[in-house]
Amino acid sequence: STATAGTVTYYVSQTVSGVESGRSALTVTVNITPAQPGVISGNTNFLVNTTQTYSFDSVTDASSYIWTLPNTWTGTSTTNSITASVNATTGIDTIKVVAVSATGCVSPVQKLVVNFAPNAPTTTDVTYCQGQTATPLTASGDTGSTLNWYTVATGGTSTTTEPTPSTATAGTFTYYVSQTQNGVESERTALTVTVNVSPAQPGSILGETGALIGTSQIYSVSSVANATSYTWTLPNDWSGTSTTNTISTLVGTASGTISVVAVGPTGCLSPAKTLEVTASTAPDTDGDGIPN
Repeated sequence: STATAGTVTYYVSQTVSGVESGRSALTVTVNITPAQPGVISGNTNFLVNTTQTYSFDSVTDASSYIWTLPNTWTGTSTTNSITASVNATTGIDTIKVVAVSATGCVSPVQKLVVNFAPNAPTTTDVTYCQGQTATPLTASGDTGSTLNWYTVATGGTSTTTEPTPSTATAGTFTYYVSQTQNGVESERTALTVTVNVSPAQPGSILGETGALIGTSQIYSVSSVANATSYTWTLPNDWSGTSTTNTISTLVGTASGTISVVAVGPTGCLSPAKTLEVTASTAPDTDGDGIPN
């Protein structure tokens, strides 16, 4: 029996032609097998590319230990503690350890199930003009993961609903997103939302609303704060260009709409201001280009 460690001696003889020989001794040695190591202590949920330490209480009759780490981990130890580098692996895996006696007998294995955190999601920063209609933010995570959105880099309360940023106020706003897979949450990735200034709508367009075909007319608006240029649109077959708050036009044959928008330093546009104009062939009796 190998149930108990120790030395047991057996004896054997042989009988030939009715005569028994002397006996030979046969010694059976049962070496001590260490007990199974106790529960392994250490972090079971963690991020990749971190260093983790695992240990358990020393085992009686053990002179060394053999650790088995998940694939791609690095770390070696013959003691009851090991420090391991967690390399790029995700999912569930197992750490194993056995105790080894001085004579090489190996204990039953002790296991610890560990769960790797996924990598942080990937994001793309977004830019809006002030007052522009925004869409929900997006991020790319691993298949089967849940995205968690935050307004702070650490702590806070998450939501799984993609936030839609406000564009009412110009400025820079940061959101954060992580992903959870197999019950383990990744680090957070920052997503920056930039809301650029949109100039206010220009004031009333000053100029003649009835103009003689073929004459020159000037139209203007007051300067708009935060505007670096202006974009004018004229009726069909009218001519004239300007990037300032004043435009000189040659009146064509078509009546229509003059419009102007203010353009901000980042290209954001104001609401358009319009003026309805009529091209006329009525006589200009006083030579001012305005039909009389």
